[in-house]
Amino acid sequence: MRTMTFAEELLQFAKTVDILNEQLFKNIKEIINDYAAKRWGVKYLKIMSLKFDSDGNRILRKFFLEEYNEDSSFDDIVFVENSDGQMAYVIKHKKPVWIHSVEKRQRLLDAKEYVDSWSDLKDIPQYKSIAENSNIKTSIIIPFYEVEKGKQSLRGVANYEMSNILTFSKADKDELLTLTDTISELLTLYSVRERQESNTNFAITKLKSKLKNFTHFQRENQIFIASPSNGKKDVKNVILTLLENAFPNIQVVDWENNRQTGMISKKLFEDINSSRYGICYFSEWSEEQNEYTDNINVMFEAGLMHSKFTTFNDDSPLWIPIREKNAPDFPFDVQGLNTIVIPREEDGRLKIKAFQELLNEFLVTMMKS
Repeated sequence: MRTMTFAEELLQFAKTVDILNEQLFKNIKEIINDYAAKRWGVKYLKIMSLKFDSDGNRILRKFFLEEYNEDSSFDDIVFVENSDGQMAYVIKHKKPVWIHSVEKRQRLLDAKEYVDSWSDLKDIPQYKSIAENSNIKTSIIIPFYEVEKGKQSLRGVANYEMSNILTFSKADKDELLTLTDTISELLTLYSVRERQESNTNFAITKLKSKLKNFTHFQRENQIFIASPSNGKKDVKNVILTLLENAFPNIQVVDWENNRQTGMISKKLFEDINSSRYGICYFSEWSEEQNEYTDNINVMFEAGLMHSKFTTFNDDSPLWIPIREKNAPDFPFDVQGLNTIVIPREEDGRLKIKAFQELLNEFLVTMMKS
């Protein structure tokens, strides 16, 4: 029975981790660094993630390079398309490389020509040093991928640099591939955590926004009813009876009983703002016009109610407009609101059961929102 390699053990461990924060990633990265240093003499292990900048350019961005010496320098970002660097070269060809100079004892920094022992790629660009006094003689760059929904997408590169000449071998190649797969798995886990953190921050920001817009009134489990004093009493009676019988836990605020003619009191604003739900029955019969019209007071109260629910950022307006058939258009925007049109017989009598069923359906839907 074949013994697992250390890289295989690392990969198996990575696949058992549920989520990975920055500190855990750094801890595991130190283990990977130590192993790569002891097995191959790796001095630098550079992890570069493939991204897009704000202009749509493909870039390689460094990922956790704090372990490098203070006297070293390395670009945070490599532009893939217009770069003549070796990592950008690997991204373009989507193949791993095992680079050393043609003259094997020569530093990569001094070399004019390179050999790729892995994919046998030609015309390899000039090596760019991470430090001025770099003594790197072997550079192995391996692209890594992410598989999602059966599709494989290039995610970045891992660059192993060492100051010794490392001769290409299948055993080392396989182990480096496994180690790079481990890095890719860890990056996936880290990205999941970042997305979760981003989603959590978004939710918190949204809650803060709602709290900022929230007035000093605490909405209670009550419903505000606006109706004309000379409107049809049959409609109002059905509304009050249905609320009393089918929704006994909801407190009813009937503004018709509180309205003072000719003035809008402070209590009106308090009652509307403190109510979670609302019903507005607009219509009243005009003897002069011989038709139904909208009551001006109810229109005003409806405007306050609609504005209040917009301020509270409810997913849908929590009030129900009720009107008689053939009523004129609303003078303000209630787009997206379903309106109950009163069902009546030809002689004008209210279809009580039909209206009850319709209103009950609207109320149940509204209170689930």
